[in-house]
Amino acid sequence: MMQNWLLVLLLGVPILINFIKKLNELKGAQKTLKDISDKVTESISSEKGMLEGYLSIAKNENVSKEERLRAIKELNKISPEYLGNIDEEALRTGKATAAINAYVDSL
Repeated sequence: MMQNWLLVLLLGVPILINFIKKLNELKGAQKTLKDISDKVTESISSEKGMLEGYLSIAKNENVSKEERLRAIKELNKISPEYLGNIDEEALRTGKATAAINAYVDSL
């Protein structure tokens, strides 16, 4: 009977140690995934803030035309595929806001 317990311990301890190692690896991977997710969320928030700031300047008639044009240029540089065609007319018609919203949704 005592031999059975020794056999269980000899077989069970390595299995338990391996299980604990795998759990620790999973915890590390989970932390890495969370860190990446946090960075992506932070990056998206930052980019959205920049877009909103440039859009606000571009729409503001109290700002010089030169500054508004610079803001439009910066908007177009952020994502030429989505925003590369923003101009003053697009701002007046609301197309710029729609394009920016579509871009943010794609993030």
